[in-house]
Amino acid sequence: MIDLAKEIITDVCYIGVTTIAGIATYYGKKFIDSKQGLIDKQQEALKQQIGDAQYQKDVDIAKRTVLAIEQEGKEFNWEGALKHSKATEIISRKTGLSSGDIYDIIKSVVSEINLDKKSLTQNTAAPNSAQK
Repeated sequence: MIDLAKEIITDVCYIGVTTIAGIATYYGKKFIDSKQGLIDKQQEALKQQIGDAQYQKDVDIAKRTVLAIEQEGKEFNWEGALKHSKATEIISRKTGLSSGDIYDIIKSVVSEINLDKKSLTQNTAAPNSAQK
């Protein structure tokens, strides 16, 4: 009778431990799966952030290149088409920007330069006219 009780207790303990381990495994996997979506979202956000940072770095390189080409163009009397082609060539070699992005950046930087020139000439002309 004692042997039978020992077997029953051993079997019940085995079933209990196995059941607890199975439940713990189920909920552990469920928890990890729920967090996996969050981990994937965080990885995508990080990739996007790195991509945005690289894009901003490329835009900065492009702007500095356009300014340098503009200066060289002044020194060597280059036409606009030559400056544009040289800037496009250098920017496409140094960055991963598309040709459309390069074109837009060149136009915006040149526009800023022209606005600065216009405001500079207006500011220098105003004091001279006031003195006359």
